[in-house]
Amino acid sequence: MQNLDKLVSQLLTCHYIVALFAAAFLWLFGQMPIQRSLSESNNEAYLVNLVGRQLMLSQKLCKIAILEY
Repeated sequence: MQNLDKLVSQLLTCHYIVALFAAAFLWLFGQMPIQRSLSESNNEAYLVNLVGRQLMLSQKLCKIAILEY
């Protein structure tokens, strides 16, 4: 009986370790597309911000030009 308990304990420990490694593996490789997507979004946000600032400055120049004539 004691051998059976030890065998079951070792088997469960082995399965637990495999499950932990599988979870870590899936998490690690799941982070790659997420980080890539966040990086692309960050680049797009920078571009939208830049375009918005240029539009605002263009509007200021137009307003100044109209007010001076």
